Amino acid sequence: MSDINWTKTGIYYYVVVAREEYKEEEVLYYQGDYSSKELEELATEHVRENTIMEYENIEDCYVHIDFIFKSETPIKWIYD
Repeated sequence: MSDINWTKTGIYYYVVVAREEYKEEEVLYYQGDYSSKELEELATEHVRENTIMEYENIEDCYVHIDFIFKSETPIKWIYD
């Protein structure tokens, strides 16, 4: 591990790849200590808040969580 204090701080770095059904993915970054369920809820809320689609009920906006990455050091996401 590169940071010997990571277990003391409990701080992790996360990347969540989420998308609205049939839309392009969003790469979301979080820092802290979260469960997978909390990350799914945060990502779902973010995608729903930023949708350009109009839904009668926002719960109808289905969000796919494609990946959740967790690291003890910051994650650098490189893509085209």
